[in-house]
Amino acid sequence: MRGAYSPPVKHSSNSPSVSFRAIAKASNNTAADDKERWVVPPEFDQKTIKSVRFSNDTAGITGSQTCQLHNLTDAADILSTVATIATTVKRDDGTAVVNPAANKVSAGDELRVDVDTIHSGTAAIGLTCQITFE
Repeated sequence: MRGAYSPPVKHSSNSPSVSFRAIAKASNNTAADDKERWVVPPEFDQKTIKSVRFSNDTAGITGSQTCQLHNLTDAADILSTVATIATTVKRDDGTAVVNPAANKVSAGDELRVDVDTIHSGTAAIGLTCQITFE
Protein backbone atom coordinates (compact mmCIF):
# COMPACT_ATOMS: atom_id res chain seq x y z
CA MET A 1 0.00 0.00 0.00
CA ARG A 2 1.51 3.33 -1.04
CA GLY A 3 2.45 5.70 1.71
CA ALA A 4 1.49 3.24 4.41
CA TYR A 5 3.24 3.10 7.74
CA SER A 6 5.55 0.11 7.79
CA PRO A 7 6.65 -0.93 11.26
CA PRO A 8 10.39 -1.35 11.75
CA VAL A 9 11.61 -4.90 11.33
CA LYS A 10 14.69 -4.29 13.43
CA HIS A 11 15.12 -1.65 16.08
CA SER A 12 18.01 -1.22 18.46
CA SER A 13 18.93 1.84 20.47
CA ASN A 14 22.20 2.26 18.55
CA SER A 15 21.15 1.79 14.91
CA PRO A 16 17.40 1.61 14.33
CA SER A 17 16.48 0.43 10.85
CA VAL A 18 13.47 -0.36 8.71
CA SER A 19 13.02 -2.70 5.78
CA PHE A 20 10.13 -2.61 3.38
CA ARG A 21 9.26 -4.26 0.11
CA ALA A 22 9.42 -1.99 -2.94
CA ILE A 23 8.64 -4.64 -5.59
CA ALA A 24 6.66 -7.82 -4.92
CA LYS A 25 8.63 -11.00 -4.30
CA ALA A 26 7.52 -12.62 -7.57
CA SER A 27 7.58 -9.50 -9.80
CA ASN A 28 10.22 -8.52 -12.33
CA ASN A 29 11.98 -5.23 -11.68
CA THR A 30 11.29 -2.41 -14.13
CA ALA A 31 12.95 0.98 -14.29
CA ALA A 32 10.66 3.72 -12.97
CA ASP A 33 10.33 6.29 -10.21
CA ASP A 34 7.91 5.75 -7.34
CA LYS A 35 8.07 1.96 -7.06
CA GLU A 36 6.94 2.25 -3.44
CA ARG A 37 6.67 4.81 -0.66
CA TRP A 38 7.32 4.70 3.07
CA VAL A 39 5.98 7.32 5.46
CA VAL A 40 8.37 8.18 8.30
CA PRO A 41 6.64 7.36 11.62
CA PRO A 42 6.93 9.52 14.78
CA GLU A 43 9.62 7.35 16.37
CA PHE A 44 11.99 8.27 13.50
CA ASP A 45 11.32 12.03 13.70
CA GLN A 46 14.56 14.03 13.31
CA LYS A 47 16.63 10.87 12.77
CA THR A 48 19.60 10.93 10.42
CA ILE A 49 19.88 8.32 7.68
CA LYS A 50 23.18 6.49 8.03
CA SER A 51 22.87 4.03 5.12
CA VAL A 52 20.46 2.72 2.49
CA ARG A 53 20.72 -0.80 1.06
CA PHE A 54 18.69 -2.63 -1.58
CA SER A 55 18.32 -6.35 -2.27
CA ASN A 56 16.56 -8.50 -4.85
CA ASP A 57 14.89 -11.84 -4.19
CA THR A 58 16.34 -13.28 -7.41
CA ALA A 59 19.47 -11.80 -8.99
CA GLY A 60 19.36 -10.16 -12.40
CA ILE A 61 21.73 -11.14 -15.20
CA THR A 62 23.93 -8.90 -17.34
CA GLY A 63 24.63 -5.30 -16.48
CA SER A 64 23.49 -3.81 -13.19
CA GLN A 65 20.49 -2.33 -11.43
CA THR A 66 20.64 1.09 -9.77
CA CYS A 67 18.28 2.35 -7.08
CA GLN A 68 17.65 5.70 -5.41
CA LEU A 69 15.77 6.75 -2.27
CA HIS A 70 14.03 10.10 -2.68
CA ASN A 71 12.36 12.30 -0.06
CA LEU A 72 9.16 13.50 -1.75
CA THR A 73 8.35 15.89 1.09
CA ASP A 74 11.69 17.71 0.78
CA ALA A 75 12.04 17.12 -3.00
CA ALA A 76 15.55 15.72 -2.50
CA ASP A 77 17.46 12.58 -3.46
CA ILE A 78 18.76 10.95 -0.31
CA LEU A 79 21.62 9.19 -2.10
CA SER A 80 24.29 11.32 -3.77
CA THR A 81 25.69 8.07 -5.24
CA VAL A 82 22.99 5.54 -6.14
CA ALA A 83 22.98 1.94 -4.93
CA THR A 84 24.20 -0.57 -7.52
CA ILE A 85 23.28 -4.26 -7.67
CA ALA A 86 25.69 -6.10 -10.00
CA THR A 87 24.93 -8.98 -12.33
CA THR A 88 24.18 -12.33 -10.60
CA VAL A 89 24.24 -10.61 -7.16
CA LYS A 90 21.17 -10.16 -4.95
CA ARG A 91 22.34 -7.24 -2.76
CA ASP A 92 23.84 -3.87 -3.62
CA ASP A 93 27.59 -3.43 -3.28
CA GLY A 94 27.38 -1.07 -0.28
CA THR A 95 28.93 1.88 -2.09
CA ALA A 96 25.81 4.08 -2.10
CA VAL A 97 26.56 7.43 -0.49
CA VAL A 98 24.01 9.25 1.65
CA ASN A 99 23.77 12.95 0.79
CA PRO A 100 24.54 14.89 4.01
CA ALA A 101 22.29 17.73 2.81
CA ALA A 102 19.28 15.36 2.61
CA ASN A 103 19.88 12.78 5.33
CA LYS A 104 17.59 14.08 8.11
CA VAL A 105 13.93 13.00 8.12
CA SER A 106 10.86 14.24 9.95
CA ALA A 107 7.73 12.36 10.98
CA GLY A 108 5.35 12.30 8.03
CA ASP A 109 8.03 12.60 5.34
CA GLU A 110 7.25 10.40 2.33
CA LEU A 111 10.27 8.47 1.06
CA ARG A 112 10.08 7.04 -2.45
CA VAL A 113 12.03 4.16 -4.02
CA ASP A 114 13.18 4.78 -7.59
CA VAL A 115 14.68 2.08 -9.82
CA ASP A 116 16.83 4.03 -12.25
CA THR A 117 18.19 1.14 -14.33
CA ILE A 118 17.66 -2.62 -14.47
CA HIS A 119 19.81 -5.55 -15.59
CA SER A 120 19.99 -5.61 -19.41
CA GLY A 121 19.68 -9.40 -19.83
CA THR A 122 17.23 -10.86 -17.32
CA ALA A 123 15.64 -8.47 -14.87
CA ALA A 124 15.96 -9.17 -11.16
CA ILE A 125 12.87 -10.26 -9.24
CA GLY A 126 11.57 -8.52 -6.10
CA LEU A 127 13.15 -5.57 -4.31
CA THR A 128 13.53 -4.67 -0.64
CA CYS A 129 14.84 -1.37 0.75
CA GLN A 130 16.62 -1.17 4.12
CA ILE A 131 17.22 2.20 5.76
CA THR A 132 19.52 2.45 8.81
CA PHE A 133 19.40 5.53 11.04
CA GLU A 134 21.73 6.97 13.65
